[in-house]
Amino acid sequence: MKPAYRQSLFFVACLAFAAAAAAQEAPAPVQVNVDGLPAHLRNRILEKARHGRIAVIQYLQRTQTVHQLRTESIVGDELLPVVVIPPGSRTPRFEDEARAV
Repeated sequence: MKPAYRQSLFFVACLAFAAAAAAQEAPAPVQVNVDGLPAHLRNRILEKARHGRIAVIQYLQRTQTVHQLRTESIVGDELLPVVVIPPGSRTPRFEDEARAV
């Protein structure tokens, strides 16, 4: 093979490999709670939900000053940390902590 032919073949192979490596899977659609929202806002959130959870979260953060929506109320509870407090346990009050010192 001639060197120019090898170089062009190598270049095409590198492009094919780079395109395959750069291809990303489309994010899975996410379920959102849009009950009680105006139609224009509901449609916009549903559009973002088709692009995945990150798209919805970014949209809500970007428009929080306008719409004043919380991410947890739209996307779901799986983003919230869960804290289980056993029954019968009590949390110390500020006065209790001051006496202990």
